[in-house]
Amino acid sequence: MAYQEFSPFDTKSITISFDCSNCSLQVDSEEIFVPSPNFSAERSSDSVNIEEGFAICESCGQEYEIEVGVSFSDGWINIDGLPEDTDLEIIYNTYESEMDDYEFDAISSNTEYYSTFSESMVLYRRLEKIGTEDISLKTLVFRQVIVGAVTSLETYLCDALATTVIGNNTYLQRFIENNKDFKEKMVSISDVFSIHANIANIARDALLEIIYHNIPKVAKIYDAALGIKFQSFGNVMKVVKMRHDLVHRNGKDKVGLPVELNQAIVDDALAHIDNFVNSVDEQLREL
Repeated sequence: MAYQEFSPFDTKSITISFDCSNCSLQVDSEEIFVPSPNFSAERSSDSVNIEEGFAICESCGQEYEIEVGVSFSDGWINIDGLPEDTDLEIIYNTYESEMDDYEFDAISSNTEYYSTFSESMVLYRRLEKIGTEDISLKTLVFRQVIVGAVTSLETYLCDALATTVIGNNTYLQRFIENNKDFKEKMVSISDVFSIHANIANIARDALLEIIYHNIPKVAKIYDAALGIKFQSFGNVMKVVKMRHDLVHRNGKDKVGLPVELNQAIVDDALAHIDNFVNSVDEQLREL
């Protein structure tokens, strides 16, 4: 089964493209409505809503069942009949609203993204130290710390990239020129001037669609646009996977075993995130 996370926020529907597992030709799904999470739920794991869709290969007739899930924190796609590592290309159909402007203004105005990150990590370290003899309550605290720390990591990577790219024409050009979706887009000559005039908004929308806890993909974007190379991020990816199991599997791994959480594991997770962000920020300050 192919699996990929995506950003459901302000997204009306998505269309998914991938290579057929039977004949290797491109398959395009139907337009699939993106559901809203269950806002009455108290926990992210209970807020999940699912929308089903399908795709059919026009060449060989192979059919694929698609599941689009959304929770408070993010969205994901499951496609039966595809290998786990299948690359899924997602086309977003967003709501026409002022939300993108508001969201991006909030991001781009945060030039103190490292301070924001550091302050949040201090609070998570204070939270994890809260004493209680209730083991189930302590486990819940640890879960919230891990989920929150990964969110702070995503926010840092998003704010730092967006602020730097939009604030510098050289980085903006490199971001546009190295974006795979832009490379594949056919443009009419008559549209060149309007596209050029709107290029910052086009880049803005692309920056908002990035899934920032997809560290391998974000690493390529940082390198291509800014020349910043992520150091070894294997430990950070383990924390991201842990966060995925806590949010989407209610604290269990893919074989149904509870995710182990204790003080040492949480301390290590926070340290891995801290070290990773420090490495990125050192390179950003040298730009």
